[in-house]
Amino acid sequence: MATNYFLVIDAGTGGGRCLIFDESGKLIAHAYEEWNFVTPPDVAPLGKEFNPEVFWKIICNVSKKALTLANLKPEQIKGISATSFREGSIFLDEAGNELCAVPAMDLRALTEGMSIKSKYGEKIYQITGRIPPFMFASARLVWFKENKPEIYKKIQQILMMNEWILYRFSGESFCEPTSACETELFDIHTRSWSKEILQLLELKEDIFPEIVNAGTKIGEVTKEAAAATSLLEGTPVIMGGADSQCALLGMGLTKDEQLGIIAGTTTPIQMIISRPIIDEKMRIWTNNYLLSDKWVLESHAGDSGKVYRWIRDNIADYERELALKEGKNAFELLNDLAKDVPAGAEGIFAFLGPMIINFNAVGPLGYGGFLIPMPIFMGNYGKKQFIRAFLENMAFAIYGNILQLEEISQTKIEDISICGGLANSRVFIQIIADTLRLPIKTYHTVESTGLGAAICAAIGSNIYSDFSEAIEQMVHFKEFVEPGADKKKYRKLYKKWRKIYEKLSSIQ
Repeated sequence: MATNYFLVIDAGTGGGRCLIFDESGKLIAHAYEEWNFVTPPDVAPLGKEFNPEVFWKIICNVSKKALTLANLKPEQIKGISATSFREGSIFLDEAGNELCAVPAMDLRALTEGMSIKSKYGEKIYQITGRIPPFMFASARLVWFKENKPEIYKKIQQILMMNEWILYRFSGESFCEPTSACETELFDIHTRSWSKEILQLLELKEDIFPEIVNAGTKIGEVTKEAAAATSLLEGTPVIMGGADSQCALLGMGLTKDEQLGIIAGTTTPIQMIISRPIIDEKMRIWTNNYLLSDKWVLESHAGDSGKVYRWIRDNIADYERELALKEGKNAFELLNDLAKDVPAGAEGIFAFLGPMIINFNAVGPLGYGGFLIPMPIFMGNYGKKQFIRAFLENMAFAIYGNILQLEEISQTKIEDISICGGLANSRVFIQIIADTLRLPIKTYHTVESTGLGAAICAAIGSNIYSDFSEAIEQMVHFKEFVEPGADKKKYRKLYKKWRKIYEKLSSIQ
């Protein structure tokens, strides 16, 4: 019977989640509550912000609820950690109060970011491994300096989302490389803040927290946080990391050329590497990893789960209502529909959301939708064909991004794992396996992001000595989904999809 438990906050785009894992990596309880971002009039239409007090209250609520669901006493929680969406940032004043809190989708600094790119884009990419600047804190800080100098003068510290959550628990502020590299002010080669970029952009150099590695104890739960969350004062607070890298860790990926598909609201596709690889065309990102001697090469299939929800709400409304009425999972009903359709969706191709990323591209991404064989009355087309076509669209986009990673890394990728909400769909994973002609590794929990942060908590609370021991005890392989009889058909279908995709992408 487990005696050690770890509480993790996973801050996503749509809401805050609390997950409690035991020392074997078993998910004991989880609680979720939605939150929203707003567009203040002075940053409309591109700017987004959130209310830190509202978000903190939600984090406290889900923490209390998860503890109740787990039927645990506060002293049984041996460590707390956090993970979150990337690129969001919180600015603190001298007293530690939040001046401004913005999510990843905050694009107020679009103009400033494009100016930075035109002047210093290639140099910054060489140092940070990322572009375009308007997504990151680099451009936001320039925006504040130029548009709200009164606030810029007050900024004394910058934290990323997961680090702000730990700050709220402990009162201590630190930063970790997988999150820090999302500021575009961090040198991924030296794992330190880049004075060169700060000087280029004429930004403050003293507002950046000390860098510590994932799994480092940074403080303890304060009296105030304990009262608000029902946790025990003094519980260790341990550094986690960015959500996608935590997901890789939660799948046990630590070796070179292992690749993880994180199939959630969006779908990052990340490969572990032993040295930074910089793409001369600046199409993809190079990130730091939670292990200090590893990096991550990232391509990205874009919106995925978000678009699948749109299909649920607008095409499969009957299944959505049935699920609500009978307490079923609407996505399981959608997957069952797709399972009954043969490979190729009876001639329908989808171009919705998932893409082959080029972070260096600017402007519209072309057009998308469903392509249906004509004349339409010759086929028996319905919602199940559209659903199948969308899942194939996702698999084709994933394959295209993997081919891009192979080209840039000069590596043949064969070790592939999947996690995230869409990993609950066996039919979707089978389509991926058939398209890639490779086995896809699956796990007993799809909550790999939270598990990765729990592994960090287990190390920082001294339950396990290092990542290797924690992974061995906490990550549990389920099965390989092997390529099936449709693999030859999917290779032909991918080539046709890719040809149409390129034509649609060129339409502006």
